[in-house]
Amino acid sequence: MESSRLPSGARSSYPCRMQDTPTDFRSLIDRFPSASAFARTVAGEEHADKGKIWRRRNRVPVEYHARIVEICPPCGIQGVTLESLAAMRVAGRGEGY
Repeated sequence: MESSRLPSGARSSYPCRMQDTPTDFRSLIDRFPSASAFARTVAGEEHADKGKIWRRRNRVPVEYHARIVEICPPCGIQGVTLESLAAMRVAGRGEGY
């Protein structure tokens, strides 16, 4: 995962789509060119295949939440906090299984 870290002040190499603050994980993942691009940015190349699963389930494992909060501002996605991700996780419980 270290190799996928964004340098301080850098923009993501993935052009994120600007919209209102995401209300669920699907809308967050959809800001990236693909679910794989989201997973690659959050968890590293070795987890790129997880993006589709996360999107279908409308959940991302909690161990990646801090990384999501870190990458959202450089991608132009505002309003994503650990608290908002926790709320998305609760709201998405039971979806897509």
